[in-house]
Amino acid sequence: MATPCNETARELALSTVNFREVYYGHAVPVIIGLARKIAAGTYDETKAAKAWQRVADAGARQYTTEHATPYPDSFGPFRVQDRRDAVADIAAHYAEQVAEMAADMKAGRRNRVTGVYREEPPAVFGAGVFDWSHDVNGNPIALFDIPALGYRAPRRCQVGYGDKISAGVLAYLRDRFPGWRFTIARTYGGRSERRASLDITAEKE
Repeated sequence: MATPCNETARELALSTVNFREVYYGHAVPVIIGLARKIAAGTYDETKAAKAWQRVADAGARQYTTEHATPYPDSFGPFRVQDRRDAVADIAAHYAEQVAEMAADMKAGRRNRVTGVYREEPPAVFGAGVFDWSHDVNGNPIALFDIPALGYRAPRRCQVGYGDKISAGVLAYLRDRFPGWRFTIARTYGGRSERRASLDITAEKE
């Protein structure tokens, strides 16, 4: 891609990468899409240029809207060639972000569809089980919280029978972190005390 050859193109590129609306509405989807292509080994430079062109066009429209100056079309003062020339600077501005996201996707640290980081639990953390009761069928239920994850159960859930008091905690953890194995390393307290603390370890399956 050539470097922008005129001041108008440079102004468009600079404005485009600073518009919040353009970043979240247009640039982020392109960044995720290109990162996914790189991670999958299907990146195409020509298609990438067309994607960045859409971002440049969106930047031109946003510029025209914000400056509220009458122009013959929605691209304002930016000619077709200006918008084409701005692509190189816009792509260069986001190149590092695309590369880092692609590396994360390839390593499994990011979701390849959404681009968000895959959440991982702490290796060791604690949970509290408290406020025991029974549901209409007589099953033992209780509330629980996991401070390290910023979570507190909104209502009582089943805790298990006999000495088992961790069913609700483990069910929640497995739903939130698929592909992880959780082990109760130690238990303090119990049902007779109306409260228990659990030491939990996590490891990938």
